[in-house]
Amino acid sequence: MDTGSKKQAYRRNGVLGYIIWEAFENQLEWFQSVDGDYQQLMPDTDGIIRSQMFPGLWLAVEALLNN
Repeated sequence: MDTGSKKQAYRRNGVLGYIIWEAFENQLEWFQSVDGDYQQLMPDTDGIIRSQMFPGLWLAVEALLNN
């Protein structure tokens, strides 16, 4: 739903970014609006995703997924 119907609603309502935490798959995906479409942000070489919308908001993906 988050990549289909909810994604459409997010776009329609001007949501700049959203995160999907797939608990059963132990995955995290972070999407940011770029020119009206959502693009996935990828972790850097340190395994950290850094928000471009909110400077200083970082997620250490492996640490988060491993509690």
